[in-house]
Amino acid sequence: MAEQAVSGRTVSAAIAPDLQELAQIAAADDATSLSAVVSSALRLYLGLSAAARRTARSVLASGMPEPQQTLLDKCGRAIARAGDRMLREQLAERGRAMGMTQPFSEDAVAAEAVQAVREARREQRRVAAEAMPEP
Repeated sequence: MAEQAVSGRTVSAAIAPDLQELAQIAAADDATSLSAVVSSALRLYLGLSAAARRTARSVLASGMPEPQQTLLDKCGRAIARAGDRMLREQLAERGRAMGMTQPFSEDAVAAEAVQAVREARREQRRVAAEAMPEP
């Protein structure tokens, strides 16, 4: 997904050298700019409720690794679930645009896959039988 270039104001903050290094690594990993990483992080943080922001600041400043890791793990999982939900909705919309009216269940997809394998094996046996010379 391409990010849009945003013209805006510059925000300045003093951060620890290790945090700056992590942000630069994230920018390189994501093939984006440090500015885009900071902007995304700020947008996510400011999207939280005031209580959630206060709690996050408290946990991150606590120096307690277990609560910090729990916070980050749970946030990561919530982000992944939101991304999955977004993709499902996009695929459903694409399906509707192609005239598909009913969503496919996992059972229906599995049953269709089993049937396709059965038909392919049946065809393989038929071709093999035709290729065998008559006695």
